[in-house]
Amino acid sequence: MNSTLTQVYVGIGSNLGNRLEHLKSAVSELRNHSEITRVTCSPVYESDPVDHSDQPAYLNAVLRIETTLNLKSFFRFCQEIENKNGRTRLAGDKWKARTLDIDILFWGNLVFRADNLTIPHPEIENRSFVLVPFADLNAEFSYPGTGELLNKRIESLPDKLSLHFFSDPL
Repeated sequence: MNSTLTQVYVGIGSNLGNRLEHLKSAVSELRNHSEITRVTCSPVYESDPVDHSDQPAYLNAVLRIETTLNLKSFFRFCQEIENKNGRTRLAGDKWKARTLDIDILFWGNLVFRADNLTIPHPEIENRSFVLVPFADLNAEFSYPGTGELLNKRIESLPDKLSLHFFSDPL
């Protein structure tokens, strides 16, 4: 077991089935893992799907997590949670509707790139459904490597009008 505690930020989203229940299930699974010591959830927001208006609206939230898991184990656990909630992965499905999506946004101060995972998540700066709930958790967070405050990006986002408060934190 790794004894180093890492602060992680995760985005969760759902636009199929009982969207709120899928988000609640993800939060519950994360909170019940023995190597995750804290899970704090932002409020939940509803947003239009990015570039796919023929899909149902998404529910999204951001989680701040403290864990002793290593990145590989945490990533695998997130995929297991998605699978338990009916997520399927097929080639070419990157922008398809889904029951549950869990994205690792930040892993401490790590900057990492692999075929199936990039940290920080590459689309953070362009998505109000990530930045707004993220700012609810940590408005003064600075981007690893650049020090840019993420909440400064919210004002210039083109899609912020499609984002609406949905529920209190889970």
